[in-house]
Amino acid sequence: MHSLSAKLLIWYQKQGRKFSFRKATDPYQILVSEILLRQTTAKQVDKVFPKLIKRYPSVNDMANAKTENLKVILRPLGIISRAEQLIEISRQIVTSYGGSVPRDMRSLLRLKGVGPYIAGCVLSFAYGHFLPLIDSNVSRVLSRVFSLNQRDIRSLEMAYISIAPKGQARYFHYALLDLAALVCRPEKPNCNNCPIQDECMFFKKLYRGK
Repeated sequence: MHSLSAKLLIWYQKQGRKFSFRKATDPYQILVSEILLRQTTAKQVDKVFPKLIKRYPSVNDMANAKTENLKVILRPLGIISRAEQLIEISRQIVTSYGGSVPRDMRSLLRLKGVGPYIAGCVLSFAYGHFLPLIDSNVSRVLSRVFSLNQRDIRSLEMAYISIAPKGQARYFHYALLDLAALVCRPEKPNCNNCPIQDECMFFKKLYRGK
């Protein structure tokens, strides 16, 4: 295991955030959680997710949901248009994939509003695929650690794969997300309390250069 990922996983075990949706192993539940997390804070989703899954525990349940009832549950997120999206996606899965969340990228991308990041999370977390999962938070961390252009997605993906530990890729990803939220913030990053500062080019340039 890469020393950077080892340090990050140790930090995550002690400091990582605990959310209900991170315990999900069912592909449907993972897909739902990732859709809800788009442009919404994890804390907000954590308040809604358990109630949503209790009410609609399967793809078939969601496919048969009434939009207005679903909107009531999702209202705390502030983006109730997700109700229509979740219902339409579930109906697509029932109609085109026999009620099972697809296991391949191409099929997942056919679902309404599902892009490469959400599809990648489903494939990685539910089906064990080893994939680079790059969103704005992860790209910020990796660009600082490796001194990369945050818009150079290919280089960021290569960096991700080079340090992601097989078998613990899901927790590694959560660790990156939590580091971005708690330490490696967009403004005024808390570098002095970063568990990977010794391997971070951003830290070396800004702090050791002084």
